Amino acid sequence: MTMNNKKTIQKMRDWLENIFYRDYGEEQKEQRLKLITLDKTIQALKEHIAEQTDELGNDITETKGKIELLEKYRDRKPPYNNGASEEILTLVCYNSLSYCCGLKKACVWRDSALNLLEISAKEYEQMKNDFHDKIMDGKVVYDKEKTKDGKV
Repeated sequence: MTMNNKKTIQKMRDWLENIFYRDYGEEQKEQRLKLITLDKTIQALKEHIAEQTDELGNDITETKGKIELLEKYRDRKPPYNNGASEEILTLVCYNSLSYCCGLKKACVWRDSALNLLEISAKEYEQMKNDFHDKIMDGKVVYDKEKTKDGKV
């Protein structure tokens, strides 16, 4: 991907975030999640892709695939089978909510995945905190094991 295409993709991300989040701050996380209706997301993305197709070329394929995924699951309700949940997680970075940004950062893909999986902002923040704690607990154990033999 060329630097110009990366800038264009960042412009599209900024555009989406402005549409969905411009009136919502940190203290309004729950309202922000409710704001993202899948129909609105799909429509806004399709309109933007139509405008940007010439400029983005093949880089638009990933976004189109994500839109198709949103359309596939928008009328379905959890619980999903494991395959469906895993497919929904392809919307987010690294295909895992564990590695997603916190809710301080606006992200239409994360918020759409949370919406589809029916995970509230409060539940998501608790999961992120629990994941952090597990990593830190593991680090402490790892550090103790590492220094047990006198090796650093």
